[in-house]
Amino acid sequence: MKKLGRILALVLVLSVLMATSAFAGNITVESMYPEEGAKAVALDNFGVKLTFDSEFSASVLGNSNDKAFTLVGPYKVNKEEVPAYEFPLKVLYSEKNPKEILVLMDKTEAGSIITLLSNEEYTFTVKGSLKDNAGNTLGADKILAFKTLNQDRNNMINTFMMFGMMGAIMFFTIRSTRKQNEKEEAAVPKKEEAFNPYKEAKRTGKSIEQVIAEHQKEVAKAEKKAQKAEKKVVEVEEDDDYIYLEPGHYYVTTKRAVDPEKSKYVKALKEKRAAEKEAERLRKEKYEQSKKKSKKK
Repeated sequence: MKKLGRILALVLVLSVLMATSAFAGNITVESMYPEEGAKAVALDNFGVKLTFDSEFSASVLGNSNDKAFTLVGPYKVNKEEVPAYEFPLKVLYSEKNPKEILVLMDKTEAGSIITLLSNEEYTFTVKGSLKDNAGNTLGADKILAFKTLNQDRNNMINTFMMFGMMGAIMFFTIRSTRKQNEKEEAAVPKKEEAFNPYKEAKRTGKSIEQVIAEHQKEVAKAEKKAQKAEKKVVEVEEDDDYIYLEPGHYYVTTKRAVDPEKSKYVKALKEKRAAEKEAERLRKEKYEQSKKKSKKK
């Protein structure tokens, strides 16, 4: 009878232990950042963000999970590279998101200059001993392998991009300056060349005498046009609507809106000025021509 009681007690203890083990180790890692197999991971301020299906808090767990995370990989100590250096880490819990854990480099322990090496492979491990607020554990280790950024290649790419941007800026600046100069040159009126009968005769294939005769006709025609325009302005000035004061100034006796397109005075004044300008140009050409003839004699 006593033997039977001992057997029943042993079975009961084993059942309790099996039930405990069945509910333990049921923490699940839902996500990790960086992700498994990640490449070009940043060197500075490295950290791993983990999301679980269980809740964690510093008030309950304290420092119990400080040794549940490891980061192993190459590192230079006193200018000598250690292939499997174990970096000091610190564990941070979130009050807003109790299912998240952030694991960072512990620079207070290792010094402020600690950092990962460029273009190297590292292994971050979450141990199976990790516990949540309820005492459940992860059970099996969770491993995250990743590779850091190739800093030399990244610096080279940034340098090329910088020179490319500088070249583009210089190109657009030069083009804009050239366009502005072209606009300014176009705005400046070109100086009219003096009439050259020899050059005109060579261009047209006519004789010099014929070219000079045609030019004199043009001068006479321009002078006649200027006189006609001046006469027209005088006629307008004698209109009852205007009182002549001095050259270029008029007093309007009748108030009315002036439309430059319809005003006879404005139109006539424009024609007069254009004709005077053309006549002056032709006079200068005639004078230069006569000077050249006198020098030849």
